[in-house]
Amino acid sequence: MKYSIRDIFEYIIALVNEFAKRYSLTEKQAYRYIRAHKGIAFIEENYGAMHTLSFDDAVESVTLYCRRTGGELWSYTTDPILTLNKNRVPESSQVYERDNLPI
Repeated sequence: MKYSIRDIFEYIIALVNEFAKRYSLTEKQAYRYIRAHKGIAFIEENYGAMHTLSFDDAVESVTLYCRRTGGELWSYTTDPILTLNKNRVPESSQVYERDNLPI
């Protein structure tokens, strides 16, 4: 099925916003992180399925994909150890220092 570019872009913007909220990042930081770890292409390629998910599930999918491509953000819901020890979650500035991305 063919989707309009406008629908895809609006979804990406909304998803980046939700991602930023989840990880206490600015929207700019979230976009740069997702783009740097090929998450934007992942969202575009899988829009047909992703837009049917809740935003929580979609953010989880993008988080896992970015981790597989070198990202270091962790989610409490996908890592049982972090659920027990929330102090191990890096601050947003630490994530960007490790990923060498400009904030």
